[in-house]
Amino acid sequence: MPRDLHDVDLVTITFEGDIRLTALQILSVSRLLDHSNIGRYVVILNGKNNSKLEYFLKKNIEPFISSSLIAKIEYVQAAHLLPHNDPQGWRGQQLLKLVVAKYQTARYYLILDAKNHFIHRTSVADFFTDTAIKTLRREASRIHRTNIKKSFIAFDIKDRAEQLRDSAMPTITPYMMDAGLVRAMMSEIEARYAGKSFEDLFEDELSETTEFFLYWAYLVSTGQDNAYEHAAPMGATLFTKAPRNDANVKALLESAKSNRVATFGLHRRRISQLNEEQRQRVIELWRIELLAAYENPSWFMEIDSPMSEQ
Repeated sequence: MPRDLHDVDLVTITFEGDIRLTALQILSVSRLLDHSNIGRYVVILNGKNNSKLEYFLKKNIEPFISSSLIAKIEYVQAAHLLPHNDPQGWRGQQLLKLVVAKYQTARYYLILDAKNHFIHRTSVADFFTDTAIKTLRREASRIHRTNIKKSFIAFDIKDRAEQLRDSAMPTITPYMMDAGLVRAMMSEIEARYAGKSFEDLFEDELSETTEFFLYWAYLVSTGQDNAYEHAAPMGATLFTKAPRNDANVKALLESAKSNRVATFGLHRRRISQLNEEQRQRVIELWRIELLAAYENPSWFMEIDSPMSEQ
């Protein structure tokens, strides 16, 4: 367990295309997470007009969330975290999730993608066992095996990648990170490639790694992977394509409800693919504890940007 439950920050990244889901996430943190037990809520703005993003969220969401949470929200421009690298795109977002550790004073930070939001009442302590951070270890998918191999090669432990393939740590959010370990990992990488910054290395020599697999490889290489302990999943997610068939979508949504998972993830590109029954099942999840009967859930599923409405 953390030395102090206030030793945990939240970190999320957003841009114009995710602004509706980010609004839902902020509402969910206010309503369902015991946010008295977090330090800061860092919202990294990674859009084309970050001032407008910040203005939109403050104007449209802050009237509906607690003043105590408002006091903890810090809006940070992505370029301030990556002044010499491009923060845009999938790779830039991965890099932001790591380099933000350089600016963390809390021991831990919980990374939430914009698609993640709380759907059941949750405490910070729920992300920890009595002795470690909760994680979900499972067999690595085929599409990730090269990323895992390259991440382990970065720390000269290529053989361990194959040994641990059946118990891989996740590559999805929510993800509780130990900020000190992330900083140590970046320093270790820089020491191995003297003369280049971690940010440049991640974009070039380490371009086939991923942020979470690189972190996992570092934990294994230093004998610190026991900082995490296998536990039940803390979230369920509808990705852009997975799960594919209707039966599996229903099963995932029902599992999220019956198992009372803390978070649900809905990728913005999946929304347009949902049929009416699936949309209603998602709304049912939101209605359990997140949204009141008088609130319009359809707004969060609209595809167009609400920024033009301002």
